[in-house]
Amino acid sequence: MSVKFDFKSLETGFKAVWPVNVNVPQDGGGIEVQTFDAVFLALTPEETEEAQKANDPNAWPGKFWIGLSDVEPAEFTEALRKKFLDRAYVRQALITAYIQFMQGIPAKN
Repeated sequence: MSVKFDFKSLETGFKAVWPVNVNVPQDGGGIEVQTFDAVFLALTPEETEEAQKANDPNAWPGKFWIGLSDVEPAEFTEALRKKFLDRAYVRQALITAYIQFMQGIPAKN
């Protein structure tokens, strides 16, 4: 079933809560999928290009990931963002979820 297109989604600053599935490495070579709900900001192509050109792997996800859902138990701070982004597996999970968000691929929880 479809609904009428929401033209507000085209506005600069469009944001939405989106689930992030993190493959957390475990002893013995396994992973445990852990989830949290992030708030993503839809970047323009220019904003994306600028962030991706930075010589910092955290620049792009640090630009589009602007918060945590209200249901998350932690307060979103710059220190917490840095801890998340400094873990490659969390950074990759954020990038994967953001790409799905921007492409309109439904999240699978």
